[in-house]
Amino acid sequence: MDTKRLLTVAKRIEALEGQLANLKNEARHIVAGQLTSPIRKGRKMSAAARRKISEAMRKRWAAIKKRV
Repeated sequence: MDTKRLLTVAKRIEALEGQLANLKNEARHIVAGQLTSPIRKGRKMSAAARRKISEAMRKRWAAIKKRV
């Protein structure tokens, strides 16, 4: 084999070994119950809060319509 090609293959092997190490590290965190990026739970808003926001929005639109 050509020396240049051997160097290219060696660099590729190093890159793949680095990726493998990262995957192993991530797997270790997942197994330990510590996800690398935490999963966000959906935020829930009470019906009363939604109603207040809705009423405030209606008031804003009514004020804008009066000006026009």
